[in-house]
Amino acid sequence: MSSTLYELLYIIDAALEEEKIQQLSKEMRSVIEDGGGEIQKESNWGRRPLSFPINKKTEGYYINVDFSGDADLPGKLNEYVFTHAGILRHLTLKVSKAKLQQQKLDEERKQKELKAAQEAREEELAAARAAEEKAAAEQAATEQAAAEQAASEQPAENAEDSPAAAEEIPAAQTVQEPPAAGDEPTAEQPTAESDSQKEIKPE
Repeated sequence: MSSTLYELLYIIDAALEEEKIQQLSKEMRSVIEDGGGEIQKESNWGRRPLSFPINKKTEGYYINVDFSGDADLPGKLNEYVFTHAGILRHLTLKVSKAKLQQQKLDEERKQKELKAAQEAREEELAAARAAEEKAAAEQAATEQAAAEQAASEQPAENAEDSPAAAEEIPAAQTVQEPPAAGDEPTAEQPTAESDSQKEIKPE
C-alpha cells in the first residue's frame, strides 16, 4: 500500500494546563507513528483566539503536523480525537508532493536568509571592532609621539645651562698643589721641622 502525504491541524483547549497540552500533543504523535506513519514536520502555532466559540471556549492551542502514512491513518486519528477530551477541533487533508516539496524549499530559503543576515551582522560587528582598535592604536601612537617629542626637548634646555655651570665649577673648586722640593715654606704652610721643634721646646 502506497504512502500518502497528509496535513493535520488540531486545536487543544487552551484552558488546560501546559502539562496536559504537551501530553495530548505527544499522544497525537504516537497515534501517527504507531499507525505506521512518519512525521515530516510539526509546528506549534501556540495560543490563538478562535474564529468562533467552541464549547464556550474562545481560545485554543494550535498544532500543525505534516505526516505520511496509509489511507486508514486519518481514521485512527479521528477515533482518538472522539474518545479523548481536550481537543476542540481537528482537520486532516491530503497534501500533494509538490506542495510538500515547496514547503521544504521555502523553509530552506528562510534558513539561508537567516544565516545570511546573521553573517552580515557578524561582519558589521567585526568591522566596528576593527575601527575601534584602529582608533585606539592611532591614539596610542599620537600619545607616544608627543611623549618622545617632550623627552627630546628636555635635554636641549639643560644643555643651554651647562656651559655656565661648567665655568663656575673650576672657579669654586680650586685645587692646591703641594710645594716643590726647593721651595721655602710659607706662613700658611708650616713645615714638618717647625712642628717638631714646637714639640721638643721646653716650657
